[in-house]
Amino acid sequence: MLIAVLYALAHGLSLLNRGLYWDDWVFWQQDRAVVAEAAREMGSTWPSAINELFFYGQWGITLNRALTFGSLLLAAFLLYQVLRRLPGIERDTAMWIAALFGVFPAFESRIALVMVGYPLSVLLFMTALWLLARSPLPPRSPSRVAAALLFMASFRTGSLLVFFAVVPVVLLLLDPPVTWRPVPVLRRLLRYADLLVLPVAYWVITRVWFVPTGLYAGYNTPGADTTGIVAGLLEGVWIVLRDPFIKAWTALGFTAPLATAGLGAGVAVAGWMRWPLQSTRRWHLLLAAGLVLVVLAVAPYAAVGKVPTSLEWDTRYHLLVPFGAAFILVALAAAASRRIRIASTVSSAVLAVAVLGSVAVHVHSYIRFERDWLKQEAMMEAFRGSETVEDARFLLLQDGTADLDATSRLFYEYSGMLTEVFGDQSRFMARRIYYHGNWEDVARHDVHMPYYKLADFEGGPPDCVVTVTRGELDLRLTSEVLRLMILDWTDREALRAELARALVLHARPYTAEDRRADSYPPLIR
Repeated sequence: MLIAVLYALAHGLSLLNRGLYWDDWVFWQQDRAVVAEAAREMGSTWPSAINELFFYGQWGITLNRALTFGSLLLAAFLLYQVLRRLPGIERDTAMWIAALFGVFPAFESRIALVMVGYPLSVLLFMTALWLLARSPLPPRSPSRVAAALLFMASFRTGSLLVFFAVVPVVLLLLDPPVTWRPVPVLRRLLRYADLLVLPVAYWVITRVWFVPTGLYAGYNTPGADTTGIVAGLLEGVWIVLRDPFIKAWTALGFTAPLATAGLGAGVAVAGWMRWPLQSTRRWHLLLAAGLVLVVLAVAPYAAVGKVPTSLEWDTRYHLLVPFGAAFILVALAAAASRRIRIASTVSSAVLAVAVLGSVAVHVHSYIRFERDWLKQEAMMEAFRGSETVEDARFLLLQDGTADLDATSRLFYEYSGMLTEVFGDQSRFMARRIYYHGNWEDVARHDVHMPYYKLADFEGGPPDCVVTVTRGELDLRLTSEVLRLMILDWTDREALRAELARALVLHARPYTAEDRRADSYPPLIR
């Protein structure tokens, strides 16, 4: 119950979000042939129909968010069940590790529909591990075969190939050898050779039949620079352990009154319920396990040159960090209780603070993304009312409301919005300050114009400047964002009327003076 309640507090707002973000605009209402070709170029081992399911109508968006929400919640429950079967981990310790796994502030990019494969992969992986943890299984038992198939399916998210290193450790703890010498350990692992060979088999299969091509050629290819990989790993581990504390501080300041009340209530409840950590003597083992798990979570991304920063969509590289982070936080709470010698109250209070900070980060993030979506809808309403925008083909945007964005907007997000409003793919829009960079991106990927919702774009110089400024409805106010979120579900017409007051749009022709000021080459196909 505790796991579900804390998880719902952290992620409940995501279920009310009906927005599109980032690469969502590429796939939204996209031609199915384009989606299938994108999946082929990515080298995806999952069928493209999985992506298509979520990009046709509001029901698809809602289903997607429910799947993301439910997948990681179920993964937390399964983690609890696996931990309960491991020797030396008591019920309360397992409960807090699972709860913190569910709420730790990582993987904020889960809000994007295109991210749904990541939580589904984690759920498949944890389901397989749970099947193995239930009891020792003969090689040909249905449960063991199912676990093998689930592991193979989960590897669609490549970082789980490295994270699979936890599986032999779990198997040894569940089915320990007579002695922990190398030969008995190896003999015991040979009982599970059919499982341990799975990552190698999957890697070989993907290198033969699912090689990324085209736009994704060389995608996720490990680098040869060992020094760079090690440096990236160390930097990544430092970032994923440091930045959540910075985010929590920011988020608690954002919700200061709520945070103060919640902190007081959390500490009071912790002191009253006295949730002890019964594995306090093993806190150093929990800490070591947590650090190893964080390294396993970061290593696959460092190997392909992707440092898991906390910027925008890079948090998808944090997908597996909550496993190790949860162990570390529980270990620190256990260590604190032993040092101060008021075990039940101190350890519970430390964990209550950790949970509160994590919940605040997620609530803050979901409100930011909801504000971003409301702005996108307001922009589309403004586009509909402008004949100048409708008649234009190459638009440059001067956005005076960039503080409403949760992330930096990419050119294909604008082309997606314009396609949604006008029903064709003939308009290109870019932020004026990023015009040159966007020109290079599109020119480089000319063959992928349909992918970017630019199939009918004919090129040429800019012909329109669009200026967006703030209207009388202030979307910076959290109270307005929450009010409009509810209105989105109850009265769409009223929402459109409200959003018409949020932005002021002015569109004018692109002049020779503008051209001299920009001094960039025209985008000509």
